Amino acid sequence: MALILPLTASIPEEVIYRGFLIGRLSGFFGQDIRGASMTVLVQALIFGSIHFQWGIGGMIMTFIMGAVWGAAYLLCGRNLWIVILAHSAGHILLVTQLYLGESIIV
Repeated sequence: MALILPLTASIPEEVIYRGFLIGRLSGFFGQDIRGASMTVLVQALIFGSIHFQWGIGGMIMTFIMGAVWGAAYLLCGRNLWIVILAHSAGHILLVTQLYLGESIIV
């Protein structure tokens, strides 16, 4: 499961939400700091919203992760691999936590 999630969730979500959506929103909001901030917030809102099946807590968590990963994507020169690795690491931690039946994050 820890190996399948990066292929089925992390990579496609990062390509869509950070790669594609940030590219389109940057064209709409602009390339300056205000435009970049709006771009990151809007794509994080959309990313959080698609995780509605996790409830409000899951939506808030994924909104925050989307904002962090969106900012990292822009700050790292639009390097998609940085956010793919971060997203994959999050999935691997989640699966490990579920497997062990206890929280591994203190």
